[in-house]
Amino acid sequence: MTDFKSRSDRWFFSGMGTLLAAMIFAGFVPTFFARDAGLPPLSAAQRLHGLTGTAWLALFVVQAWLVVAGRREWHRRLGALGGLLAVAFGLGGFGVIAAVEARHAYDSVGTFAAHAYANGAPTAAFVAFVLLGAWWRAHAAAHKRLMLLAAIALLPPGTGRLFSHLGLSDLNLPVYYAVMCVPALYDLAIQRRIHPASLWGAAALAAIELSTDEWLAAIGS
Repeated sequence: MTDFKSRSDRWFFSGMGTLLAAMIFAGFVPTFFARDAGLPPLSAAQRLHGLTGTAWLALFVVQAWLVVAGRREWHRRLGALGGLLAVAFGLGGFGVIAAVEARHAYDSVGTFAAHAYANGAPTAAFVAFVLLGAWWRAHAAAHKRLMLLAAIALLPPGTGRLFSHLGLSDLNLPVYYAVMCVPALYDLAIQRRIHPASLWGAAALAAIELSTDEWLAAIGS
């Protein structure tokens, strides 16, 4: 049974990581990877944010498949790079957010704070999940769930663009809520109990999304 659970974990986390990365990459093809020459040039912060996010996702997928291949030593060696990329991604993200929120500088404090929170909280959650995952790297069950939750935190901007391009924008939030529950459902199916990281991680992401929606609705934005 233990061997079955170990094999299930390897294939589940590597498969989910690959799927998430593919969805995010697909969403950003028109505006980042194959950006139209007619669009405004990207700022340095936007390029840093995009490149480090891309590198982190690619590394995340590589590390997951290294575990499947039995190359755990290489997985661990690449871990420090993943942490550095996550921090750089966060710094670039906050630079992008600062530029975007500059247009709300003359709005009320509540309006400014709501928009800054809407953009900044998911980025902060991503960085927190990665750093917590690094801290708990000796506890494999928590580590891999926290890293998967970090990838899930990156999903809405990618799928938002992807679904918009496909004319399916209404799917973005339902898909996000469904995906954040997948680790807990996997735990129930395979482990017969929900791991605390899956439970509290999904709760944190849901709380950020719900509070963002409520706050923006309250200010009429």
